[in-house]
Amino acid sequence: MEHIKFCRVATWFIGLLLLDQRSALAGMPTVSLSDLGRLRLSTISFFLLLVVLSAIGIRFLWNNLRRDFPKLSLLSFRGALTGVLLWGLVFVVVLTMISGARELMTPGAWVKNGLTYQSADQPQQTDSERIAVEVARQLKEQTGRMTQLQLLGTALRKFADQHNGAWPTAEEFRALPLELTTLPGEVPADYLYRPVKIDDVQPAPVRDDVAVVVEPDVFGDGQQFALYRSGLVGPFRRTP
Repeated sequence: MEHIKFCRVATWFIGLLLLDQRSALAGMPTVSLSDLGRLRLSTISFFLLLVVLSAIGIRFLWNNLRRDFPKLSLLSFRGALTGVLLWGLVFVVVLTMISGARELMTPGAWVKNGLTYQSADQPQQTDSERIAVEVARQLKEQTGRMTQLQLLGTALRKFADQHNGAWPTAEEFRALPLELTTLPGEVPADYLYRPVKIDDVQPAPVRDDVAVVVEPDVFGDGQQFALYRSGLVGPFRRTP
């Protein structure tokens, strides 16, 4: 009885909130995830989906096996999901024990190098050498990112030349080849495209300074590159 009463009160409360909607005003704050947060959320959602699909598959196989072995009990989705999670924890423990046994059987054979381990027989890098390697890696990565934006800019200008100067819409941009509209490297993210509006009222320097394509903030260096309407590629300048 108390549960039914609580549901009714909650329904009335939600209904009043929906009826008391007000118009949004310009400048009102909005809460949203960062680009890196959205990527992490999508990754977590992908693994949760795999866990749910694994539980569904195990339940289906178990209940089909039950037709040939009637003594087996009926497996519910909750039981299958619990089994998948428990077996996942068991595998984590087993892998941890294997890595620990490797260290016990070969003490001192592995030394920590940054976030990973390497064989003690390999020459160790000094701090200055590690910094030099990291700087070289970041420079190479930034060069690849700028080159990718230049290739995308060439494709966009070619599109505009074929359509009387009109830049692609958001839907037409998504129809471009994926090797152009996705970030280079191992980050599975798309560029942020801002459709260009033809505005002859603004002076040319103002129009050319508009960022057309912007990198999402997913790289660890805190640097975002952008493709501007003029065709130049450079650091993204945030306008107030």
